[in-house]
Amino acid sequence: MKTINDIARIAGVDKSTVSRALNNSERISKKVREKIKKIAKELNYYPNASAYSLRKKVNRSIAVVFPKMIFPGGEFFQEILRGIDSIIQKQFFTILFTTYSNDDNSFLRIAMENRVDGAIIIGDVYTMDELMKLDSLDLPQFIVNYKIINHVKNLIDIYSDNERGGELVTEHLIKIHNRKKILFLGGGDQYQANRLRFKGFMNVIKKYKKQGGSIKHDVVTGDFASSFRSAQDLIRSMCKEKKFDFDAVFAASDKLAMGVFNALAEQGIRVPEDVSLIGYDNNEVDAFFPVPITSVDQTAYLIGRLSSVELMKKIMKKDAGPTESIAIQPELVIRRSCGCGLKDQ
Repeated sequence: MKTINDIARIAGVDKSTVSRALNNSERISKKVREKIKKIAKELNYYPNASAYSLRKKVNRSIAVVFPKMIFPGGEFFQEILRGIDSIIQKQFFTILFTTYSNDDNSFLRIAMENRVDGAIIIGDVYTMDELMKLDSLDLPQFIVNYKIINHVKNLIDIYSDNERGGELVTEHLIKIHNRKKILFLGGGDQYQANRLRFKGFMNVIKKYKKQGGSIKHDVVTGDFASSFRSAQDLIRSMCKEKKFDFDAVFAASDKLAMGVFNALAEQGIRVPEDVSLIGYDNNEVDAFFPVPITSVDQTAYLIGRLSSVELMKKIMKKDAGPTESIAIQPELVIRRSCGCGLKDQ
């Protein structure tokens, strides 16, 4: 990580001049300020909060940060935000919503200007380079909906165990409904949640095959962003080409599951009589769908509350807070679409 010393050495000035230039002090000429800022940008230098302030007071504000590519409009994200707000408002803190990616440094600017006391980072599409920049900030931070695989020092992850969720779905289809031909419909490998749900799916498939079980499986990829339409189009295409030969579908989100249901209904294929269907997210609408959808509950509200409680502890120095990942166990919510409740079962 580059420091203020590196900038001073390249610019041929002392550290105090660099500090004043980065703070836009008029004591430093405009020409020198621009030169120093240009060097800082080339070095990817982001001063931490302590470089700007001794942090003598609490700002009573936190940042909630989203990846630039994700708009927090889905029910899962809304539940996380509801959980965060349930704690933050009781502490009379304000929430500043912002974005972050390698080409969008909005949050880094806010952090280095010491405008917030802590941050909750949301999303599962960050690169390791982006995570390392976040980790370098001298700021209490939690990242939710992301399982950190590689070691970082300051970022603590709080997440629903997507791998276990994938295992729960697949075990239920095989053990309870004796399904032998299962299709996994994913939402895109750029999402860590999708990758881990698929890993859980494959863990169970491999286990049953190792035990001598006759299990056929296949994988197709939809899109979480346009999930209903992408799933509907994929299944329509498979049926048209006579490639749909499955007795169960594990859809990596509820919207994908709804698209599958519609496409199968168009072909006269019944859920759950002909095909068991399980989704993921446990959206509120699942219970009111024509055939209520069995789904995995990620406890998003709990994740939001827990991240806020632990962040407030760190900000108010009540205790050191957690130093390791916090994994929340998902729950399979049984409804009719998987086949539970059919008379012959």
